[in-house]
Amino acid sequence: MMQLLRIFSLKSRQLPQEGRIIKIKKIIRSKRKSIAMYINSDAALIVRAPFNTSEEIINKVVLKHKEKLEKTQKEIQLRNLKFKKKEFINGERFLYLGNYHRLKLVDNREIPLNFEDEFFLSKKYLSHAKNVFIIWYKRRAYETISQRVRLYAQKRGFEDNKINITNAQKRWGSCLCQPFGGSFLW
Repeated sequence: MMQLLRIFSLKSRQLPQEGRIIKIKKIIRSKRKSIAMYINSDAALIVRAPFNTSEEIINKVVLKHKEKLEKTQKEIQLRNLKFKKKEFINGERFLYLGNYHRLKLVDNREIPLNFEDEFFLSKKYLSHAKNVFIIWYKRRAYETISQRVRLYAQKRGFEDNKINITNAQKRWGSCLCQPFGGSFLW
């Protein structure tokens, strides 16, 4: 549920000015002592507040940081425009090892996705193209990262262990020191 926060003057009790509205997507109340605000990946404002904090106090805090919040929202909106959703069509470009490579759709091959300086996706798997790419990227990440982990484990005298490739959204990875291994973001 989208909630609207009307901005008002802290010096007097004036009515909210037209056009000065900040949208709060969610207010999360919990057992905490401070108010936290952050802009998520969709450029929506999320406010975390203590259970007993009134909406008036939340409004004052948001107003105090209004300019910074709006600036951050605009930056995220601009960034989101750069990264449009993949359509999996001929000629579309995909990033791999720091370079962009074109996608070519090919007639029914048994191998769903092949890479030879270009991506070759079988039309047979077009309806599942996103999942095919995710699986392919995860496998390549596992190959590359496991080689690196083995190399550094040998250099430091550790015994290498299991490596996980995950879809974590807020963490790049975590490390196990003894035995050496960890989880990595693909």
